[in-house]
Amino acid sequence: GAEKCEPCASGTSSNVVGQNQPCPSCGAGTRSISSSGSTECVDCSGGTFSDGGVDTCESCQAGKASSMTKATSSDCSDCEAGKKSDSGSEECEACESGKYSENVASNRCTSCPKGTFSASASTGCTDCTAGKYAASSGYEE
Repeated sequence: GAEKCEPCASGTSSNVVGQNQPCPSCGAGTRSISSSGSTECVDCSGGTFSDGGVDTCESCQAGKASSMTKATSSDCSDCEAGKKSDSGSEECEACESGKYSENVASNRCTSCPKGTFSASASTGCTDCTAGKYAASSGYEE
């Protein structure tokens, strides 16, 4: 027999008394509640994911977001053009008026140059019409 019982490894768990084999891996979208000796797996929160067998959920990268709990890496979706996100975001936010993002999966919005303007969630800037001007960047009509 064994001299002692071994703790469940990182990313695994068991709530079985008398466990006689290595503890099963936490599934995709979950993590073990501790790095050693875990008795349960818990769901990853929004903005984070796991592909299984871990004790820490990873953040969705900047430019992607996921509002799902129990997400896997494929659930972190690209932000659409006109929106942005930081790492670990549950949702993409619209670029504010006077700024834009022309690409999908953007982590920042760019100020419109002088002489142009934009509404919120814009994918580009529009030239000021005759009789109007924008002397500074980041202008909203």
